[in-house]
Amino acid sequence: MRRIFLLLTVLALAAVGPSPPGLREAPSVPANAPLPEAVPQPGATAPAINPIPGGIVFPSAITIESITPLLTAMVSNKAALNEDTVGWLVVPGTDIDREVLKNPPAFDNNYYLRRGFDGLPDPNGTYCADRRCVFGEGREGLSRNTVLYGHSFDDDPDGTLFSQIKRYRDIEFARQNPYIFFSTDSEDMVWEVFAVIETTVNVPYNVPGLAGGQFYDMLDLVYEASLYRYEASVGPNDKLLTLSTCVFSVAGHERLPDVNSYRFAVMARLMDPAEPLREKAMLVPNAAPLPPDEADALIDAGALREYSFGIKFGN
Repeated sequence: MRRIFLLLTVLALAAVGPSPPGLREAPSVPANAPLPEAVPQPGATAPAINPIPGGIVFPSAITIESITPLLTAMVSNKAALNEDTVGWLVVPGTDIDREVLKNPPAFDNNYYLRRGFDGLPDPNGTYCADRRCVFGEGREGLSRNTVLYGHSFDDDPDGTLFSQIKRYRDIEFARQNPYIFFSTDSEDMVWEVFAVIETTVNVPYNVPGLAGGQFYDMLDLVYEASLYRYEASVGPNDKLLTLSTCVFSVAGHERLPDVNSYRFAVMARLMDPAEPLREKAMLVPNAAPLPPDEADALIDAGALREYSFGIKFGN
């Protein structure tokens, strides 16, 4: 199918000065606290403010750095209690605002889906990163695709845990919430949503280390399967964030069994702090998203020719 997904957007980079030493590490700002309004200069018009559900306020005409929550200290505090802590996730417009643990490499990706932060059995589990993900220093130390899992016990967008990412099935919610915040202990980061998909575990949307043709073939499938056509684009050097959860109804299946091979996922790209802010996502509905079963058939037919089959997918 080889539809090239490189819709490279030419973004004007706003000039921003360096943050004062230590400013990014301030631990006193709650993760969901509204950000202060920009102070207009004498004779200037105050910028418009666009409130986003979830407590995040986006002043217009500013850069991504200006709206990045300060979460690194919270990650460090949690890591002191559980060394498997690798990040903090905030999804505006939802209740998702907590630490992320990494599934130990020696176990499967169900490890922290079945345990609480304290490591004890818990049917609700925690938000957890794929055991194959890498977390080094800052953004440069991340895997090509940072994959996070969370439970979803139904398709209610007002349900618990990752059920709430299914709010992205509502196009107006998707339009009003263009960003996801995921930080490590060494850098606060903003991620721009570029795809919302219904898929299966056979599609390697959740493989952290795809490279070259494998990576672009995966993006081709994601582009075709996305519920929306986003103006946001993925370039050859971008890193991705994928939120993945169970799903119980998809195109072609009105009701799926509780245990099934289908998944719902939201995918985003890591943004440069100097990129200009979008107050809303620029998107339109995809008139004919690639159904999960058809994506499966493409995989079975060798759609990802360079991909090494046989990896057991988690979640």
